[in-house]
Amino acid sequence: MKIHNGWVVNIRKTQLSQQSGLLGLDAPFCPSYQQPNRGPLLPNIPTLIPKPTTLNGLVQHAANHYHIDVSLVCAIIKQESGWNPNAVSPAGAIGLMQIMPGTGKGACGLTENQLYDPAKNIDCGVYYFSQQLTRFGSVELALCAYNAGPYRIVNGECPSFQETTDYKQRVLSRWRSGQSCPQKVLPIPIVKPIPNVNQAYLSAKGIADASFVFGIYQQKDWWTLLCDAIDEVYDREIGMVDRLTILEATVNEIYQDEMRLKGKKGWSKSKIRRRIKKVCSNRQKIF
Repeated sequence: MKIHNGWVVNIRKTQLSQQSGLLGLDAPFCPSYQQPNRGPLLPNIPTLIPKPTTLNGLVQHAANHYHIDVSLVCAIIKQESGWNPNAVSPAGAIGLMQIMPGTGKGACGLTENQLYDPAKNIDCGVYYFSQQLTRFGSVELALCAYNAGPYRIVNGECPSFQETTDYKQRVLSRWRSGQSCPQKVLPIPIVKPIPNVNQAYLSAKGIADASFVFGIYQQKDWWTLLCDAIDEVYDREIGMVDRLTILEATVNEIYQDEMRLKGKKGWSKSKIRRRIKKVCSNRQKIF
């Protein structure tokens, strides 16, 4: 055990204590932490008086509220967006914490436009990371889940993708240096939403990911959760789009992840599409 920026840090992963009922974390761990009393999908965002007036303040507040070391949050933001509130990835991930529209909706109940609000983006990203930390029990696994997707954590191990390994090591290195947060005050900018061109908001992947994190599921269950998520998006957009459009948006997001993480070894769009249709085949007229 050692102290890191005032937080207790356990360098080696500890086991679940059956006597105390506390989950050992190899990361910042607050002994007095209690799981916030909130619904399964929505973060508990209190009214702030006064409200933070800088990005630094927003990060500090979210880190404190969800019991995450602020230096770790800063390290994630640095790696995700380089502190650019206007950042939008080719896949459609938005803002400082690079949140996909489906994840923002599934994890935090936010619309795509709301993710362009730095305060909401930071709060949602830190909340979602905190839930992954609770789900998987260590900072390393939570970082791998944030980068690669929670259903790729198998048998308590990070996937061996080079991008995920590099991501995890860079974030951990910045965090452990204790110098990951900006040394200057960063004002809160006004970020204008960018018109969506890839229909990422129609993808059901982020909703399935959030359901996987918040529940007790095995990897094989993720595809069934994806069927549920497609239904949810269809019900939300009813009268606006058909199920095939939602399917294609979902296939595109999964495919982009496959290419990003596996390169030429990733699943093709046709293989992903076939897998979804097979798993969801027992649903009446889903496609």
